[in-house]
Amino acid sequence: MSQSLTEHRIIFKWTATVLAAVAVLVGAPLLLGRLTPAGTNWERLSDISQTYGTPLSIAALAGVAVSLVYQSRQTAVTYAEAQRASHRQLVIMAIDDPELMVCWEPFTVPVTALDAKQIAYTNLIVSNWSADYRLRRCPTW
Repeated sequence: MSQSLTEHRIIFKWTATVLAAVAVLVGAPLLLGRLTPAGTNWERLSDISQTYGTPLSIAALAGVAVSLVYQSRQTAVTYAEAQRASHRQLVIMAIDDPELMVCWEPFTVPVTALDAKQIAYTNLIVSNWSADYRLRRCPTW
């Protein structure tokens, strides 16, 4: 089975990226050894790099924490959207087929088929408002 040209390009780009990263990791110490003047105090340079490395590590950890919070929120939004889509589909099925309308909740007072459709449609509107409020998609609320 042959792969498309686009797939070959993607594989080539990833392979080239990995090889370039390996070359940088292997070549950096060698390049630094050649470029630094003789008599360089490597212990002092190591202490300086550790001093700068700690805040960078803290910043990276904070970035991961922010990313996880954002990801958690996105997961909650996706879950809420899936629930809402399921609810919407069920209500639309009930609106289209009056025999399914009685499955929702029996009305305590007699209503016409048109009234039942309007109530179901109003339910969709209120559910949409509720979802918008919970997902903070309404700037005026």
